[in-house]
Amino acid sequence: MSSYDPIVGTGDFPKLNLFGSRPTVEPGVALVVYSDKGDVLALMPGQRLTAGDVAWKNYKGYFKVDIGVHNLEFQTKVPCNKDAFSFEAKLQITYQVEKPDVIVKNKIRDILAALKPEIENRMRTISRKYSADQSEDAEYEINNSFKSGLHVNGIFASQIISNLELPAEAREHIHKIQSAKNEIARQEVAYELESTKLRYENELATAKLKHENDLKKQRMDFYAPLIKKGQWNLLALQLAEHPEDVASIVNLINQQQQADRENQLKMLKIMLEEDVVEGFQVEEVRKRILQKVLDSLGPVSTKALTDGKAKATAEKSVNKKGKKKPAKEDVVDAKEVDEIIEENDEDE
Repeated sequence: MSSYDPIVGTGDFPKLNLFGSRPTVEPGVALVVYSDKGDVLALMPGQRLTAGDVAWKNYKGYFKVDIGVHNLEFQTKVPCNKDAFSFEAKLQITYQVEKPDVIVKNKIRDILAALKPEIENRMRTISRKYSADQSEDAEYEINNSFKSGLHVNGIFASQIISNLELPAEAREHIHKIQSAKNEIARQEVAYELESTKLRYENELATAKLKHENDLKKQRMDFYAPLIKKGQWNLLALQLAEHPEDVASIVNLINQQQQADRENQLKMLKIMLEEDVVEGFQVEEVRKRILQKVLDSLGPVSTKALTDGKAKATAEKSVNKKGKKKPAKEDVVDAKEVDEIIEENDEDE
């Protein structure tokens, strides 16, 4: 006999025993009598079977059915939304027989066997909607579906509580997947942080460089007038307080001097080409321009002077003497310039 067998006893009625003893209905047990025709009658506690019922209805025997409240537990498996894994379900059920005559008619001798198909079918319908890592959600919906109990085969399951778990291999698989996802998320966060850091460093470096250039420009704007006006004492005082500017100032002075030299050369070339140097001005030109330019600038700058002066001399030689004097390509010194100027004076 199963531990979940609701029928706890049986008996027969003796024939022609109208006034014989009749079975009594005990507390927690229903008495279900049956006839040869298959008719049944359920007597609940407090009800009695009369002699007339036994005599005229021709009841043959009876069953005693347990109608008390009981608990049972069982385990089963229900699928996830992918058949690779299943939930392992542990269920706790509180039940009692509410229709003992149905138990007898359907010959139910195992409460669990009567309840299990309906319970598992409802659980499967719900569990297939959830993935293996959503056991809590599936469990909640399953328990909520049994909230009002279950009526089946004359049995009322007043409480059904399920607890869903995953087998070890499924948990390990999910753990690996989750670890991989966590690692990807960690790498994405690290990449984003590194990108943000590099972007911030670039912006900081750009801002720093711009600030330094702005400061440098401000200082150069301050120093340039001092250099242009020759205010060397004030310039020296400023550089004493800001020695880091010395290299920049030296470069600025060199640039200014180079620009002045080029301007002087251009001016002298124009004067020679346009023949604006008169005899009485030669001495002054030699002192202020030729001597200053030729003696101080060196061979690089005098090359421009040589080209301009040689061209002017050659043209004058052709026009006034009828013969052309070859232009020099080599570097000339101050003495050669004097000779060129004296020659111009004689021609004039």
